Amino acid sequence: MDDKNPFSAPVSPQAQPSFGPSSALLGQLKALCIIMIVVGVLEILMGLFYAVMAFVMPTFLANAGGPLGGNGMQAQQQQTMQIVLAVIYGGGGGLAMLAGTLRIVAGIQGLRLKGWKLGIAAHLTGLLSSLTCYCAPTALALAIWGMILYLMPEVKYAFQNSEAGGLQGQANDRYSQ
Repeated sequence: MDDKNPFSAPVSPQAQPSFGPSSALLGQLKALCIIMIVVGVLEILMGLFYAVMAFVMPTFLANAGGPLGGNGMQAQQQQTMQIVLAVIYGGGGGLAMLAGTLRIVAGIQGLRLKGWKLGIAAHLTGLLSSLTCYCAPTALALAIWGMILYLMPEVKYAFQNSEAGGLQGQANDRYSQ
């Protein structure tokens, strides 16, 4: 390589990213993990609401009069509608609760710079909660932001070093500022 060429590759390909006390990426990671915990709680609440609706909606439609239920439907159609609604609401609620629980655990672990793979899995699984429609905007935003941040080499290096015991003290000092 030519030392005078400003476009040449760095001399040391093994160079590790440097972290200073004012690392913006680790500050973003802290904010992301806190938001993951908050959104996870909201997803669990929405999942519980959907689970309740899995029992309430079929009963409500069965007792309603008119073309959507009650006298306007045959018994077999009414049973099919009850099963479909129970599966849709119950499935959506179950997926939202799963995604919310995974987000909370990954957010707590991320604050400790642990569980890099769990964080990635939480962001991808969190997209399942978009089936509730209510959680779709935040699930998509967190998935994009989280994947961008988690896949940055500096963040991956911080997780690897922390799990090996190298950056834990620095991360705690940085988060307490």
